[in-house]
Amino acid sequence: MSKSEQRRATGKCRRAKDKLATAKITCQNPSSLVVLANVSTNHGSTLTQLRRVANHPAIPPLMLALPHGRSFSLLQFANDESGRDFVNQFDEAWIPELGLCLALAWANPAHKDIVAVLAHRASWQSVIASTEQATLPDGLHLLTDFVSVDEERALLAELEADEQLFRSLRTRTVAQWGYAFDYSTFGAVALPNPVTPLTQQLMSRLPFLDSDSVVFPSNSQSCVPRDSTYQPPNQCTLNRYRPGDGIPAHADDPNVFGQAIWVLSLGHPLSMEFAPLVPESSTGTTDAHTTGDNLPDDSLAAEFGAANLGKSTQGRARDITRRLSLWLPARSMLVMTGSARYDWTHGIAQRKTDLVDGEVRARGTRTSLTFRRVLSHP
Repeated sequence: MSKSEQRRATGKCRRAKDKLATAKITCQNPSSLVVLANVSTNHGSTLTQLRRVANHPAIPPLMLALPHGRSFSLLQFANDESGRDFVNQFDEAWIPELGLCLALAWANPAHKDIVAVLAHRASWQSVIASTEQATLPDGLHLLTDFVSVDEERALLAELEADEQLFRSLRTRTVAQWGYAFDYSTFGAVALPNPVTPLTQQLMSRLPFLDSDSVVFPSNSQSCVPRDSTYQPPNQCTLNRYRPGDGIPAHADDPNVFGQAIWVLSLGHPLSMEFAPLVPESSTGTTDAHTTGDNLPDDSLAAEFGAANLGKSTQGRARDITRRLSLWLPARSMLVMTGSARYDWTHGIAQRKTDLVDGEVRARGTRTSLTFRRVLSHP
């Protein structure tokens, strides 16, 4: 890069920053929330470009936002020190591999535009869009190709035959077999409809945890797991998500459901978000509204009411600075045990695309089967 090109790039950076400073969108107070004044939808920037910026520093931010119609984008770091160091090191720096001179400043958290972006959590993406199991919480296992393409097709066809059980909610479609969770009493109610034949066969194949290893039983119905504490599932819930659907972040009630949760993904893949539960007073970056910071309340208010969440989260809140996303491929099986089962929330953001490894992927219709063990019921 020639000196004249460098001067022009630096000049553009400063003009972009001055514009936001004049509008009081930025301030001089170092914080964990960093503004990029020349990376925005108004500049023609894409999520992939913003992702490349986020992945450049040695200590990357935790989350990023590229709000539509704004003249800036945002990076959320774990703490004020990281945000300060990022701006001090990279402001007006030319990054050759990015082909960009960064115009950086700290966000003014009181400005209405910043407040609006912070409030609209669906516009945020986790920088960690993991497809590597090494990054997963303890007790979380993702098993790819758990069923074949033919098995997937047969399962979906059989489930459709029970469509009279489907209940349309605002954010998804639900059906339950074996037991139904009663969101008014926070207990399980036995149902007259048993699981479908193919689903019953699938339940006999579910992996279980034995000495922290995933173990696959044989296809025999009489298989006895080596772990004496293991209890096979006796309940199945179908969730159908169309593009834009989702489910609030939650932890399944430990007083009602057993030590393992199995989730089979059928149809189109998508990202599921996880966040650890911590004492509400332990950090300023917790989200007390554990129904999901990026999902509006809807007809599921009773389903994920405060009383139920109090039981399942035990007065804790999500630490959203440690939130991560996991890509769930079609026909994969997700197993939640241990810490992932009891100490982390999981949910699906209401949006039509996911950002995975820097690539924007459009969503399609996904059907999931969740298997759980009901511990007690009236």
